[in-house]
Amino acid sequence: MTVLRDLAAYSYGQWSVDWPESVPDDQRPELPDDRDFGYASKLKQDPGMFGRRFVRADVDITAQDFDDAGEPIPFTGESNVEETLDETSRRTEGDVFFEREITRAGLGALVPRVDFDVDSIVPVLIWGKTIMSPVTSIEDVVELGTVVDSRVYVGGQLLLDDAARERANREIERTIAQERRERVESVSKERKARQTAISAESSARKADVESVRGVLTGEGEGQEDLLASLAGLNKQLQKTQASPQPGLIPAYIALNTRLWELQREINARNEEFQRLTEEVDKQQTEQIEQMQEVQRQQALESQGRIRELMATPGGTSDPNVKVERYEGGGWRFSITDAVKGSMLHAKWYKGTFGKGETITVDWEDIRVIDSSVLSINPPSSTPYIYLRWAAAEKKQVTIDRLSGAWNLSRSTWSRILTVDAPAKPAHQVALRLKVTWAAATYDDTYGIRIRAGDRVLQERMVEHLGPVAFWGNGQRWMSVMVSGEEVKAGEDITVDVYSTASLEGGRRVKSAELNGTWIEEV
Repeated sequence: MTVLRDLAAYSYGQWSVDWPESVPDDQRPELPDDRDFGYASKLKQDPGMFGRRFVRADVDITAQDFDDAGEPIPFTGESNVEETLDETSRRTEGDVFFEREITRAGLGALVPRVDFDVDSIVPVLIWGKTIMSPVTSIEDVVELGTVVDSRVYVGGQLLLDDAARERANREIERTIAQERRERVESVSKERKARQTAISAESSARKADVESVRGVLTGEGEGQEDLLASLAGLNKQLQKTQASPQPGLIPAYIALNTRLWELQREINARNEEFQRLTEEVDKQQTEQIEQMQEVQRQQALESQGRIRELMATPGGTSDPNVKVERYEGGGWRFSITDAVKGSMLHAKWYKGTFGKGETITVDWEDIRVIDSSVLSINPPSSTPYIYLRWAAAEKKQVTIDRLSGAWNLSRSTWSRILTVDAPAKPAHQVALRLKVTWAAATYDDTYGIRIRAGDRVLQERMVEHLGPVAFWGNGQRWMSVMVSGEEVKAGEDITVDVYSTASLEGGRRVKSAELNGTWIEEV
C-alpha cells in the first residue's frame, strides 16, 4: 500500500471559456492579447503555517447554447471547474495506491493468459481482505528456454479514480448529441428544399393536366368529361369506316404522352423521397447504437463492488433485501444486483441462537453466478447465512417493441403502444419511434409522439406527407427521437398517433417500432 503525501493547499490556473456562435462578439468578455483570465482557490480550510503551497490546474467552460425559441440545447453547456477542484483536492491530500507482485506459488491453479490476461480485473486476497485489482503486466521467468515461473503485477493505480472514465463518457455523449444535431439539421434543410420543389412541380403538373383536359373536352369540366371523350374516341376508332373528329387523335396522343411523362417524374420523386427516408433511418439507428454502447460501458464500469450480506429467517443486514416466509416454515430472499459470471461465496450455518448456544458452519460453497438475480432458498432449519458477491450499481435497459396495424379515429390522438414504467428513475433515456402509415394522403395532417406519464417527450406533426397524385403509393413513415431525457419511476412510456384524413385508409397505421435504451440504478 502506498500513501501519497500532502502536496498543496491552493489551486490556481487559467479560466478558459468557449462561447457558442449564437453569442455576439460584443457580449463576450475580452482581455488584451498578452493576458488570460485566471482563478485561485483554497483547497483546505487551514493549510498551516508551512503548508501554503500552490498547484496549477486549468479549467475549461463551454457556455450553453440556445435554440431560436430560447430553450437550452441539451449537451451544449459543460464546465469542469467543480470537478477539477475536487480532483485536485483529492490528488494533493494523499491517495492510496495498491500494488503487488504475485508469483506462480500465489496463483494456485490459475494460469496466466488462460484464466486471465493484462487489463483483467481479478480478486486479490491479502490479510483476509479481497481487493478487486487490474492486472497491469505479466512476465515469464525463463530458464534454458523453458518458462519456469510467472510474475503477475496487479494494481499500481489509484484505488478510487473514476473521474477520467466519467469525463470520457460525458465527452462521448456530447459528441453524439452534436453529430445528431448536425445530421438532423442537414436532413431537415434538404427535406424542406425537396418539399418546396415538389410542391412547385405539382402545381405545374396540375396545370398541364387541366390544359390537356381542355383540349379534349373544349370546356375543362373535369375527369368525367375527359373519360367520356376518351370513350367516344375509342368507339370511333373501333369502326373501320368512321373518321375521327379533326384534332381528336393528336389531342389523345398528347394527353397520353403527358400522363406518361408525369408518371415518370412522380416515380423519380418517390425514389428520391425513399432515399432520404432511408438515410434518416440509418442515421437514427446509428445514434441509438452509439448511445447503447456508451451505456453498456457505464454499466460494465459499475460492476465489481464487493457486497456482503447476513441473513436469518427474520430479515437481512440490508433493508432493501427482504425475506419471504412460507407456510411450511421455509424462507427465501433475492439479490438483484449480482453480476452474472462473477463469483459467489456462501456459508450456511447450523445450530440455534441463545445464551450458551452456538452455531457452526454447515456448508460452504464458492460458485459462478449464472443469473443477474440470485434467489436463495435455504432449508427451513437454517438459522443464519453469510454471502459475498460482486455487485453492480447500474444496469442497462434495452427497449425493442413492435406494434401491428391500427385503424384510428379522425383528428384524435390514439395510443397504440405502451412500455411499462421503470422500477427506478431512468437516466440518459434514448428512444426512437418509427411509424409507417399504410396510405398517407397529401392534404391531411399526421402526427406521432412519445410520452412519459403525462409529459410529452417528443412530438412531430407533418403536412403533405402523402403523394401529390391520387394514383401514387401512399405508404410513408415518420420518426422522432428522444435523447438525454429522464423518466421517473412509475411513468409509463406510451406512443400516440394522429391523423386528420377523412378516408379510413388514410388513417391506417401499418406498423410502429419503438426501440432504445437507458441506464437504471440497480
